[in-house]
Amino acid sequence: KRILSRVLPLLNEYKTVVLGDREFCSVELGKWLNGQKNVYYALRLKKSTYIEVEKEIWERLSNLGLSPGMSFKLKIFFHFPIY
Repeated sequence: KRILSRVLPLLNEYKTVVLGDREFCSVELGKWLNGQKNVYYALRLKKSTYIEVEKEIWERLSNLGLSPGMSFKLKIFFHFPIY
């Protein structure tokens, strides 16, 4: 986040894609990237990560039958409480 916050303003006239490997991914990074203008991102997750597939129904990525070399795209929206 520290590095991206310095680089992304230099690219604000362009659509920018950030690709994140497992070692650098977190929910906090996803939320932060979601709030950046003209920034799209794909974050690679560890197979031990749980995702919410339906409201209150969580599934571990390793249970989805993925194997090395396969990709799985999941569109996630971050919801923030309104105060």
